[in-house]
Amino acid sequence: MVASFGRDAFKLPSFPTSLAEVTSEWVTGVLGAPKRSDVTIRIPQARIGYGSEIGFLDIASDDPAVPSSLVVKVPPKDRRTREAVIQFGAFRRELMFYRSIAPHVPIRTPKVYVMELDAETGSGILLVEDCSQMKSFLFGQSPPTLDQLLQTVTTLAKLHAAWWDKTEALPQEVNRHDPETWNAWLADIQSGWQQWQSSPLSAHLDDAAAALCQRLSGDFVNCSNLRPSTNLTLCHMDFHIQNLFYDTASEEDPVVVIDWDSCGVGCGPHDLAYLMSLLPTLHRKDNESEILQRYHEELLANGVTGYDEEAMYTDYRIGSLLATSLQPVLLNLVALDSEALHLIGSLASRQLQMVVDHKAQQLLDTR
Repeated sequence: MVASFGRDAFKLPSFPTSLAEVTSEWVTGVLGAPKRSDVTIRIPQARIGYGSEIGFLDIASDDPAVPSSLVVKVPPKDRRTREAVIQFGAFRRELMFYRSIAPHVPIRTPKVYVMELDAETGSGILLVEDCSQMKSFLFGQSPPTLDQLLQTVTTLAKLHAAWWDKTEALPQEVNRHDPETWNAWLADIQSGWQQWQSSPLSAHLDDAAAALCQRLSGDFVNCSNLRPSTNLTLCHMDFHIQNLFYDTASEEDPVVVIDWDSCGVGCGPHDLAYLMSLLPTLHRKDNESEILQRYHEELLANGVTGYDEEAMYTDYRIGSLLATSLQPVLLNLVALDSEALHLIGSLASRQLQMVVDHKAQQLLDTR
C-alpha cells in the first residue's frame, strides 16, 4: 500500500528538489515524526541510476511508526539531464504509479512514505522504503543466477497477466503510445543512433554490431508497423537487473521491483527482452530458452489464454530490437567519462548481439 505520514503530499506548498535541500526539519515534518528525531543523509559515492539523484536517510526517532531508514529520490542535479527527465514526465509518471496502480499489482514494490509533485514543473520528490539490505545487482558485476532469473520472470509474468487485455482499467495518465507518438519516438531514436555512431562509444563495437548500428541509424523508423496493438498489458518499460532487489528472507516472493517512472501500456515480452538484452551475452544464451519457457508457463498459470509460445517468441524478437533504443537515451543522460564509456559500450554490445542472435534486424526490412 502507498503510505503517507502527516499532510497530503499534493497540497504541500514547497518541498526539496535536490538532495542538498533535504533537511532534518523537512523530513520529520512530512513524516509526522517527533521534533527531537534526528535525520542524517548519506549520498553514495557511486552513482545509482541516471534519471535521478538518490540519497539514504538515517532516522533516529522514539516513534516506532517512523522508519529508521528511507531512500530519497529527486531529479538529477545536472541541468541537461534534469530537464530531459522532467520533460519525459518521469516523476509525474512514477508518482501516478505509486498512487493509483501499485496498490493493485500482484508483485512487490517499495512502500512509499512521501510523494510530492510540482504540477507546473513536473519536478518531485519521493521518500520510499530502503531495500538496500536486500541483494542487488549491477551491470558490471556478477549477474543473477538462473534460479534468481527464473524467480524474476515469474514476478514479471504475474505483473503482465494481471493487466493482460485489461489496460482500459488503468488510469488515463498511463502512456498508451498512439501511432503519432510512436512514430515520433522512432524518429527520435533513429536520430539518436546517428549521434551514437559519431560518439566515442562506436569504437567499442565489433564489425557485426557496427553494421547493425549503421542500420539502426537509418532504418529504425521502419519499426512503425511493430507498435504493440494486441495482447496489451501494463509494462515496466525499464525492467533490468539494476531495478530489482532480491529479498533472500522471502523464499516464495523475493523480487522487489523499483523505478516505475517509465511504466506504460505495451507488450509484455518486450519487458522480458529488455531484461535479457542487458545480461552478459554468454549468460543470456546459456539460460534464455529456460527463462522464456518459464515466462510463458507463468502467463498461462496466471490466466492468460490464446497466447502460444510462437506468438510469445515473435513478440520477444521484436522486443530485442526495440530494446536497443536504450542506447541513444543513455547517450543523452550520461557524461561519457572513461568508466561510462566502458559500461555503456559493453551494454550496447550485449543488446546488439541479442538482435543478431535472433535475426531481429530482419524486421527493419519492411515498413
